[in-house]
Amino acid sequence: MKRLIILIFLFFPYGSFAQDIQEELDSRIKSLKEIDGFNILIEKLNPDIEQRGLLTEEQIKVDIEPKLKLLGIKILTKEEKYSTIGFPTLYINVDCTQLEKTGEFIYNISIEVLQQVTVVFNRIIVHDAVTWNAGLFGISSDIGKIRKDLKDGIDFFCNDYLKANPKKQ
Repeated sequence: MKRLIILIFLFFPYGSFAQDIQEELDSRIKSLKEIDGFNILIEKLNPDIEQRGLLTEEQIKVDIEPKLKLLGIKILTKEEKYSTIGFPTLYINVDCTQLEKTGEFIYNISIEVLQQVTVVFNRIIVHDAVTWNAGLFGISSDIGKIRKDLKDGIDFFCNDYLKANPKKQ
């Protein structure tokens, strides 16, 4: 039995609330403007899942890096990241555990863009502030579903990136 719960933002078309939500979405997209590339940071995976080869950091890289490169988004080394304005990082966290009783996988996927930002009020530089994020969680008996959901999340990120950085004709 496959079950998937996707975290979706609910948007109510009521007055200023809807306008506030739209402004928040616009600022998320604008935060991606003029960023040429990202350092990819993959959070350490559940050792049991990784040791059994069910989901590895290498598989995650294979799933996301070609898509980014295809769109012209550079994959930055750590050294390149620190020589790029804002130190842009695409942070990927796939938290996955296999349930003993059912054998199903329960998982949470977080995709975030981290950038160095400055607080306008007192000009304090804040390191690694989240400027864009998406996430979902689910339960599935198929480990491949987790990889598919991660790819879908990366597609969501890429769509926002392209809205902020339309390709020049």
